[in-house]
Amino acid sequence: TMPPMGMHWLPSSGPLTADDVVLVTGATGMVGVHFVARLLERCPAARVVCTVRGSSLDAAFASFGLPPPPCDTVKWTDLAAERWGVSAPDWEMLSTRVTRIVHCAATVNWLLPYAALRGPNVGGALTALALAGAGRPKQLLHVSTISVAKNGVASIDATDRSVLARGYVHSKAMAEEHMRGAG
Repeated sequence: TMPPMGMHWLPSSGPLTADDVVLVTGATGMVGVHFVARLLERCPAARVVCTVRGSSLDAAFASFGLPPPPCDTVKWTDLAAERWGVSAPDWEMLSTRVTRIVHCAATVNWLLPYAALRGPNVGGALTALALAGAGRPKQLLHVSTISVAKNGVASIDATDRSVLARGYVHSKAMAEEHMRGAG
């Protein structure tokens, strides 16, 4: 189960207002589906835009036994692509409408090497940072993995050999480094 979320669900932010539009990346994945469901449960009036790759948002929610969410969707093709493969008009819309970003999207594969995961996991995080700085100011919440935490704090040394040997953890540790550097 996910931890409970209150109205103050992003660090250093107040409650959602009628002016807020929340973008959730990875909304068809396990974490994203449950985040969106919990957000809409806690904040039924929230305006949410979800990135969708492959299956539809409704199909993803149905696969977890959840009802279809009342969200707008934006098609994307590849986390590693420029602008995630989002069309220029959709990117412009995201840049000007969105006020908060929850970046859940990642390629999760414990067997792939870092080189295969750097594009989607590190590049995808850098794209989330770029979007956060484009157009109107946006708050960004980056969803990572417990594998990069030590005592509840993202503190893994991305040069540690044990991290370097695990491609997924290495990619998420590097994404965390970029997030800390931006914040």
